[in-house]
Amino acid sequence: MRVLDVTDPSLPTFAAEESCKNPPEDYVLRDSLLYAAEEYLFQVFNVARPREPLRMGRCGLPGSPGKLILGDSTAFAATFGVQCLSIVDPDSPSVVGVYGTEVTGLDIIDTVLYGAGPYTGIISLSVANPAAPYLLDSLSLTDSLWWNDVVVVDSIAYVGGDRVWGVDVSDPRNMRLIPQVSWTPPYYVCRLLYAPPYLYAVCVDAGMCVLETLPLGIEEEHSEKGGATREWSVSPSVTAGSVVITAASTTARVALSLYNAGGFRVGEKQMRLRRNETGLRSSLDLSALPDGVYFVNLHGNDRSFTAKVVKTKRR
Repeated sequence: MRVLDVTDPSLPTFAAEESCKNPPEDYVLRDSLLYAAEEYLFQVFNVARPREPLRMGRCGLPGSPGKLILGDSTAFAATFGVQCLSIVDPDSPSVVGVYGTEVTGLDIIDTVLYGAGPYTGIISLSVANPAAPYLLDSLSLTDSLWWNDVVVVDSIAYVGGDRVWGVDVSDPRNMRLIPQVSWTPPYYVCRLLYAPPYLYAVCVDAGMCVLETLPLGIEEEHSEKGGATREWSVSPSVTAGSVVITAASTTARVALSLYNAGGFRVGEKQMRLRRNETGLRSSLDLSALPDGVYFVNLHGNDRSFTAKVVKTKRR
């Protein structure tokens, strides 16, 4: 394992090295601990002092892992099935549970683990008890027998291989293909990453492709029905917490609906806007929602307006 100093991103320099038994297949960094999945081995390193990394604990893995992800106190490695590893004690990690279906890509939302792999399509597992993971649902996908990775955004799982498909996982026990969410890469996708509002697809022999996630059945409007223009506004467009809703003239009562990037309604309420020196205004708190793209739809006095907002902690 090598540590690079990227203080100057244009000129990374070697900082330190800690030997691994095998070439690492995947890393996850959390706080000052680096978790490494190698061929036949899982290791934990303390990198609080990056120039002096310290190996802590290790345990065996069956074969070469694909992707490694972390839950609260459990790591999940995709190798000869899903390996569930306790990382409560970094000095003594251990495999506590296994689910046997072969997968190469993983993502986790709360206590539901999603996996994608060869001949598998996508599966959802309950890992509320990592010692006894069990299948919730499985869904075969068309056009390919080989799926390499999965990333879940709101209620949509993007599954990558020869194609990228969108799967509705709002009910992990009843996953459904979303036919209109599909993309054909220049060559097959080996890894997916989401950072609002973009989906990054790493393609073999084709580099990285950047995709913008779009809503289903929702269009961002810049004028209201009934002929008025820009009576409402929603700002800022990128936020870590709240947005301010303003009305230029007489619309005091507004029905608000909030949709996620998949077009699914995640909130609604009746709002009364209060007058100040610039007009009528109110606020909407998004801090409790996951990072992602949302659409705020306002309706009142036979007029409607929809605005896109990106919720991210990095604001």
